[in-house]
Amino acid sequence: MGGTTPALASAQAQAGEGQPASTTAYAVEDIIVTARKRAENLQDTPIAITAFSAAGIEARGLTNIAEINSFAPNLTFRNTAAFAATSSASSIYIRGIGQQDWALATDPGVGVYVDGVYVARSIGGVLDMLDVERIEVLKGPQGTLFGRNTIGGAISITTRKPSFDGVSGSGEITIGRYSRADFRLSLNLPLSDSLAVNFAGSRKSRDGYVRNLLPGGPDLGDEGSWAGRASLLWKASPDLDVYLAVDGSRDRTNPAANVLIAANENAIFPLIANGLELDPTNPVNRYGKNPSANCLNQGSPARLSDPTCFNAQWIAGPYRTYSQHLSTNPLVNALIPGHPLSPDTGTSAFGASLDLNWQVGDSVSIRSISAYRKISGFWSRDSDHSPLTVLQTTDYYKQDQFSQEIQVQGKTADNRLAWLVGGYYFEEQGTHIDIIELAGAVFNSGGLVKSHNKALFGQFTYDITDQLSVTLGGRYTDETKKFNPKSAVAQDNGLGIPAGVPVLPDRWEAIHARETTPYVNLAYKWTPDVMTYASYSKGFKSGTFTQRVFPPRPDIPSARPEKVDAYEIGFKSSWADSHVRLNGALFWTDYKDMQINVSEATPGTTEIGTITRNAARARIRGGELELHAVPADNLVLEGGLGYLDARYRSLEPGAQLTLNNRLVNTPKWSVNAAIAYSIAVADGWMVTPRVDYAYTSTIANDAANTPLLIQKPVSLLNAALRLTDADALWAVTAMVKNITNRSYLVAGVNDQNAGVIEGVFSHPREWSLSVRRTF
Repeated sequence: MGGTTPALASAQAQAGEGQPASTTAYAVEDIIVTARKRAENLQDTPIAITAFSAAGIEARGLTNIAEINSFAPNLTFRNTAAFAATSSASSIYIRGIGQQDWALATDPGVGVYVDGVYVARSIGGVLDMLDVERIEVLKGPQGTLFGRNTIGGAISITTRKPSFDGVSGSGEITIGRYSRADFRLSLNLPLSDSLAVNFAGSRKSRDGYVRNLLPGGPDLGDEGSWAGRASLLWKASPDLDVYLAVDGSRDRTNPAANVLIAANENAIFPLIANGLELDPTNPVNRYGKNPSANCLNQGSPARLSDPTCFNAQWIAGPYRTYSQHLSTNPLVNALIPGHPLSPDTGTSAFGASLDLNWQVGDSVSIRSISAYRKISGFWSRDSDHSPLTVLQTTDYYKQDQFSQEIQVQGKTADNRLAWLVGGYYFEEQGTHIDIIELAGAVFNSGGLVKSHNKALFGQFTYDITDQLSVTLGGRYTDETKKFNPKSAVAQDNGLGIPAGVPVLPDRWEAIHARETTPYVNLAYKWTPDVMTYASYSKGFKSGTFTQRVFPPRPDIPSARPEKVDAYEIGFKSSWADSHVRLNGALFWTDYKDMQINVSEATPGTTEIGTITRNAARARIRGGELELHAVPADNLVLEGGLGYLDARYRSLEPGAQLTLNNRLVNTPKWSVNAAIAYSIAVADGWMVTPRVDYAYTSTIANDAANTPLLIQKPVSLLNAALRLTDADALWAVTAMVKNITNRSYLVAGVNDQNAGVIEGVFSHPREWSLSVRRTF
């Protein structure tokens, strides 16, 4: 943070686009946000927002967007979702609303936006902090101005745009535990008075933190990625700005850091793997075992050390595994051409956007955002975490999207009325094929998805007096989602379902939704430093199809959109002559038509399977407080407090829950605190120690509240020591994360048929050392 004092550095770390830091150190600086699609002071914006700037991200040592999890009240952001074999599958919850499933047919419950462009898929959602200028976490449904699936909230990322202020840039090298080696480079280059470009790139690598005890097996949870971004800003005229951005990333790693937590050898697929023969005409099953095999003799302790048996012997702890991610079955390795089951994952993403801003006269502006994004990937998952074949999968994933948004905004009525109207169009198509090898059968799951979304929206804020304002808004959405399953039994190895039997019908089915989402807000400024507000908003999340189905069904299960009605009161305040900023909110949310798993008989049979239906309703209420204070020169204090009281109110028959179940990823309490103090040393250099603390109360990692997947309260401690020169050109930072070496679950799944409970645990204690040079 250069040669400034911590108070000024904190102000710079929180400042938004176009907001220079003051030269007065002893104050909390203003923050400029664009949550309402226009630049305005955070303290004048009647919305609950947690904001991070580039300097704030750097001060906290954040390297990807998931790490903001510890610094925003009532936010749960995981970099690995349940069932996921890749560490790039985000699972985001705000105020108890989100989505765990990353399958192509299921949409996220929190919208992620990059420079106004909606990122539709959770795969690839763990974005690198590459040239990020600001992140805004918007709490509650944003159903008016943000396009899709913002039922829980939105995370809006603003990248740094090219500047005409001269050649500038930075380079950074970071090393750390597990052979970490990260490199970052950015360059801003003005080409003329009207044309400037910006380039940024990163390379990140790190060994896996889950050790594989199987000789030759892969260590899990490593990192190996490239990311780049290029942007161009052309001031075509005094009234027209043209902004073009292109970004790409490539990730090639071992599978995600899943480990085995529990094994039930009496479940159906372990029994088959251990020798149970379902076909009486065949005395030996495909795995070379017969019913008299030692593995089925549960009175024999010898089975627990027999490497041909599947049982609890393969449980190795939170940072150990015996997984192999390989198959000896030629069919499994041939079902996805070019992608056999193997111990690796790969994700590639590309995006391009064209942003036009045209000022029409003194009071009207028109903005057009045209964007294209695509992502592709493959990955494997060994759910039994043993060298045996109980359950393992390989996935192929491909999706591309196009969106077009038009915004027209301005002011009228002597600048008392600020208005915005617009239109939005979105389309996507994708393929997700999931090859599942069980003890007893091989089948493929997944299918094809097509979506179209059209919307008209508007929002109007009228200043009734200099203190009182009212905002009315609304959005009308017309959406269609189509799904065509590609799911059939590929091979029968004793389960008794012949090859070729469809698991789901091979046909297109559609979910149509027409939704109107209103927004009302009333704000009152009691003084220039104190504002209160009350709001009502409505949001919805797209319907879904169940693609993971077994046993086979003659229908394609689906679920309608989820809906919420949210009520909020809050305040924004500055105190002690701008030395303290304190903001807070209380909210109440009615969560309807929740998409949850239910046990349901296959039509025409008595076989019970698990599918997703609209089978629950919940009530979520709570509050948030956020503090930023500069009580003395060179000292900065930050803190956040979140409280959630979330309860199911009703459940439909078949729901695999009770009214007493905890909502997934919804801790009652979340707390964060930080202190930083700068000490001047020789020749203008400064040393700034910083300590960050985060606490999360009990959290359920699955909706069924499996006891082994309930994470007890966790306290985390990070510390950093930064050395900066007087000219703010050099910064050397030593950091330790998770100082107390806490091990806690961040994702988990209970697969009862496979007899496994598996999960992903946090990174253990890690140290890093980085050197940054700015020019």
